[in-house]
Amino acid sequence: MQLKIGELAQKTHVSTATLRYYEQCGLLSQANRADNGYRYYPEEAVQQVEFIKKAQQLGFSLQDIQAILRIKQAGQQPCGVVKQILADKIAQVQAQLRHLQQLEAELLHYQAQWQQQETANLGGRICGLIEEVEVKF
Repeated sequence: MQLKIGELAQKTHVSTATLRYYEQCGLLSQANRADNGYRYYPEEAVQQVEFIKKAQQLGFSLQDIQAILRIKQAGQQPCGVVKQILADKIAQVQAQLRHLQQLEAELLHYQAQWQQQETANLGGRICGLIEEVEVKF
């Protein structure tokens, strides 16, 4: 059974523009074109779009998903690559969490310090509180 792009969009809760983009990027199998120019997708396209959406929910980028799909299209199992990408994503999230915890500590420090300071702006300064912060590069 073939699905028009609108039918595929409705079944997968993805816009037709997104489906066209997925097709353009090679994430979704190219649609068959009818004489009237309509795009027709095979029923398997539903599974492909659902896979893309689930992978995105897990933090996989479209580039990651494209690599996974290429491995599968080459007749190989991509699960080993998926595990590695997932491990990399976890490491990235952990690094972001550490950074956010450091930022939170710094912000709490300044909040406590600034609550005890006068907030008068002198001599054309924008905000002395921020201007006195030491920037770390």
